[in-house]
Amino acid sequence: VVPPSLSATYAKQHDDCIWDCFCKLLGAEEHVSDNLARSVASLPASCGGLGLRSAGRTAQAAYWSSWVDALPVLASKFPALAAQIVNDLARDDGPRLSCTREAVQAREALIANGATEVPSWHEAVAGVEPPQQENPSSDDDPPFDRGWQCYVSSFCETFFTERVVY
Repeated sequence: VVPPSLSATYAKQHDDCIWDCFCKLLGAEEHVSDNLARSVASLPASCGGLGLRSAGRTAQAAYWSSWVDALPVLASKFPALAAQIVNDLARDDGPRLSCTREAVQAREALIANGATEVPSWHEAVAGVEPPQQENPSSDDDPPFDRGWQCYVSSFCETFFTERVVY
């Protein structure tokens, strides 16, 4: 629920500590500066990595999905407030609030990273569920039935794998 602009420092420190600890555990401190090794290790197994997931890389997915998951609950408790928020999120000239602006930016970043079937804010407030995998290709495929964050994070990881690592 913390916007990426406010979580970026923590995410970087988290990712640095995970990598440093991993290198120390393996007695491979000489590889701590190896960006390619770190990039590969931070990928999920389904993308050929070791699963040392990057908080920085998935921050947009986490933030956007927190909004998508919260909106239906908010609408059930405070429908007028939820309607105001969705109206702000869907404004043609952009949201007025910084938190909703970042939610829109996160959605746009996910789409730019190849995320498909990303719902509109009106669909989100209605409680739309993420698409389900019909025929997973292996046991390593992400289980999309775990929610929007898992679904959209998979696009961030695939984008990073294809455009940055390989």
